[in-house]
Amino acid sequence: MLCEGRAYLHKPRSTHLEKLFLDPTSPIASELHSLYPLNGDYYSWNEGNSYCLELENSVFDCKSDFESQFASVSLGKFVALSLIVGFTDLHRENCFFIRDNKIPYFYSIDLESIFYPLNSLFDTGIFCKNRYGDQDISGYLANTASNFKFSGSHILDGFVQFWSELLPIRTELIKKIYSEMLDKPIRLIFQDTMIYRNALINPSMLLNSDFTKEELIQLIAGDIPYFFCFHQNSTEVLYYSSENTISVVSVESLRQMKFKSLLTEKQITDDSKQLKLFQIGAAQLAKKFLNLNGHIRGNYFDLSLSESNIFQLNTSVCKILFRT
Repeated sequence: MLCEGRAYLHKPRSTHLEKLFLDPTSPIASELHSLYPLNGDYYSWNEGNSYCLELENSVFDCKSDFESQFASVSLGKFVALSLIVGFTDLHRENCFFIRDNKIPYFYSIDLESIFYPLNSLFDTGIFCKNRYGDQDISGYLANTASNFKFSGSHILDGFVQFWSELLPIRTELIKKIYSEMLDKPIRLIFQDTMIYRNALINPSMLLNSDFTKEELIQLIAGDIPYFFCFHQNSTEVLYYSSENTISVVSVESLRQMKFKSLLTEKQITDDSKQLKLFQIGAAQLAKKFLNLNGHIRGNYFDLSLSESNIFQLNTSVCKILFRT
């Protein structure tokens, strides 16, 4: 909702993850603050499962190279956090930059899915998979565009910096997050929610589709299909078959959805898997933003720079040492 130069975003569903990572009184948010100072002061936490977020309705501009670099480092840190805890569905409507004490930070307003079995940083949804980029949404901003240039080297810097600084406390922190979410609902994403959005805009898609009966029930009701589970029993997937009525998704539909259980505590704290995910993420960032060629050699990850007409870099070779 836009009102007198400000934007208000209201979320009527579960807010446990947002509170966990954004509410200043949360033990997780306070522990992460020194590494990534997410600020929940912009949020109004309502009673029950809802919140309201108030922002200035203005286009984000970086007024200096320093601000662009800082914002890029912030983005890299959030990507690392997303990979570590398994965030997904962080598409463009859910992500934005915000100024906190005049410093630009990258934020997400819709943390619903966690402990998701990610295979690459593209599974988070932050970066589009399309070769030609995501859809142009400048029309929603009075046809204006942000004066913002990503600094590829600083995105990678933020990614490596966050991962390295979190390493000493990573296992203990993930265990705390895991225990906090045991009795809380976690959203499950079975396909790109943009497909659901398009189906709502073009109802004819419902006539000839591969949607499951549970997806169709919610789409016909005019809602984006919403599935969730409680982590201690993530094999039982639930949905709202009607208002406030929780039903169980059929085994047949789960098979069609290619459902994968959420990561267990043992899986998400596995050092070897985390190292592999880090290496894959760093290589993907390098390839996408820096035209770098990545090579994994034991515990070393070497990045050798090739020519780029897009980014100005201060270094020709970046070597990352990551030890388990």
